[in-house]
Amino acid sequence: LTSQQFGPRLLRRFMYDLTTQFTLGGFLSTGFYCLLMLRVVENREDGLSAPHVSVLAAVGLTILSMVMLIIFIHHIAVLIQAPNVVAAVANDLDDAIVRLFPEKLGDPVPDEELRNRKSENSDETEATSPLVIRSNSNGYVQAIDVVGLMDMARDRNLLIRLCAKPGDFLAVGSPVAKLWFEDERSVDDEVKQALTESLDVMFITGTRRTPRQDVECAVDELVEIAVRSLSPGINDPFTAINCIDHLGAALGRLAERRLPTAHRCDENGTLRVIADPVTFPDVLDAAFNQIRQYGHDSVAVIVRLLETFTLISHHLARASDAEALLQHGEMVAEVADSLPQQRDREVIRERLSSLCDTIEKSQNNGENNE
Repeated sequence: LTSQQFGPRLLRRFMYDLTTQFTLGGFLSTGFYCLLMLRVVENREDGLSAPHVSVLAAVGLTILSMVMLIIFIHHIAVLIQAPNVVAAVANDLDDAIVRLFPEKLGDPVPDEELRNRKSENSDETEATSPLVIRSNSNGYVQAIDVVGLMDMARDRNLLIRLCAKPGDFLAVGSPVAKLWFEDERSVDDEVKQALTESLDVMFITGTRRTPRQDVECAVDELVEIAVRSLSPGINDPFTAINCIDHLGAALGRLAERRLPTAHRCDENGTLRVIADPVTFPDVLDAAFNQIRQYGHDSVAVIVRLLETFTLISHHLARASDAEALLQHGEMVAEVADSLPQQRDREVIRERLSSLCDTIEKSQNNGENNE
């Protein structure tokens, strides 16, 4: 039921559910115990003989298993309801935002000093050829050992530029990272092989994406629920609206957070790692592009998208984020021209106008504060 209605990727939430695990474990252990009990049952002349205490324990485990079955049925009946599934995935998204923004990867440096170092580093890297580390397997990047990466760059006096981030798919031979050495002449094939093996351990790959360090993974799961609910076979705009509400709340929290810079330095202020971070416009695109495309026939979904954009606009702190949000609002409102009812078109235009006014006010307030 979960796979058909919400998507196969959400099965992980049910597989990791403790009530499900305890119930399956209880039934399996009870059955295994009863099978072992059969070995001690003896057939005597006066009838069957069995240890009474062990039989009593088997009866107790059976009763406990039946109680667990009742609890399990009630738990699953609650868990598979669409609002609860959406809320559970939204909690994963909130945890990912709190955990990853800002992500600690070395210490940030002041903007002016960072610009100077970026310029110096650009001149240096253009004059030297890097060691390109390539993937030796296929899979999604699930996590990166950022602490180990920084320690390796500091201990070996390297500059590392990551070519992949959590959530990216790596094919065999795809570049994973580029390494610049302070003195290339001191680097032999043995050192390069050791660095390649060390970096390979620091990149955890798998057959699927996880929200451990990939904030867009939880976003995609919510989007998948919304898109499936908008399909002609299900036609459930209320679930899609529920997903939009949770996405809007998460994007509002993300808009208030300081996003990590691409350039990270060690405790001495030396630039060590360059890793392109996930930006607010990236998450915004992942959250609403497909919902907009699949929900263009539902006026309720279109209106809720614009209302959600207006709520997000109250949390904006960067001009680039406001521009990206306004662009999404305009793309959503473009479908109003094809709607048959004039009143629907007017409502959508009103919501777009409200979004524009809110963004303009937030930008003016930001300029005044500066």
